[in-house]
Amino acid sequence: MLRAQCPRGQIPDLPPTDPTVPAPTVPATPWLHSAFYRFVPIADPLAAADLLRRLALGLQGSLVLASEGISAALAGTPHQIASFERALQQPTLLDGSLAGMAFKHSACTTAPFGRLKVSVKPELVALGLKDGAAGADQGAAGADQGAARADQGAARADLSAARADLNAAHAPRDHPGS
Repeated sequence: MLRAQCPRGQIPDLPPTDPTVPAPTVPATPWLHSAFYRFVPIADPLAAADLLRRLALGLQGSLVLASEGISAALAGTPHQIASFERALQQPTLLDGSLAGMAFKHSACTTAPFGRLKVSVKPELVALGLKDGAAGADQGAAGADQGAARADQGAARADLSAARADLNAAHAPRDHPGS
């Protein structure tokens, strides 16, 4: 597991904040839980994890990155969560790919997590598909690996289409007259 390599209380090399990104509404509770995900290409998940680990100092929960996106369930004071969410949506962070991301919040009276864990995984959603493997037929005697790879490619294409549908369903919408 990678750990932040900066002294306590110092957060170096963070992107500047954009004043045009509005601050989230902050409820008056001791703890706020924030859950979010986005399927978006991340060229260097390890570097992104290091940056997000520094941004999340003081928060608790789990943040998972893969080359296909980000998923997290975090908790902190309402101010900490609002600051983190605002920083995530800056145009300079991950080329602005997290701008407009939807966050689901719930108030907590006690801390729901004991620590912060930032992980880089091979897949954001583990399907058990491995590049070059026969997938579910991997151990079957005499399985045609070429056909299994074709099935795996089709499954990945279906997953990509489903991810696009999910992202579109959770994208912020402009409402006329609002």
